[in-house]
Amino acid sequence: MVTDPISDMITQVRNASRVGKPQVVVSFSNLKLALANVLKKEGYLKNVARNSRFSRNYITLDIAYNDKGESKILEIERVSKPSRRIYRKAELFHTVRQGRGICIISTPKGLLTDKEARQARLGGELMCKVW
Repeated sequence: MVTDPISDMITQVRNASRVGKPQVVVSFSNLKLALANVLKKEGYLKNVARNSRFSRNYITLDIAYNDKGESKILEIERVSKPSRRIYRKAELFHTVRQGRGICIISTPKGLLTDKEARQARLGGELMCKVW
């Protein structure tokens, strides 16, 4: 039984990108789909597809690699956990790796990157950092 499905998804993506797998299949939830779409928009994933088989929904994530065959995801880590939620105001968001990475934030307007949340002046829960 998985107690934190978002951490499980992040771990699957991290492990797949480290060993060079082309895609990952994770169970479906609306939050996971929104997180995957943000990663796709930022260029860390090539494609995100929602599928179903035998009345089970799942998400297929295609990992993005550069010309040398290296994953564009160097590291991805969960910040806020079920045991310790971390919330911040928009003014307190810091850049990740001097602007080379992103922080994904759950706001009242959906999942946004740290840059988008600062521009919209929206605070929220820090979901994960990617670089």
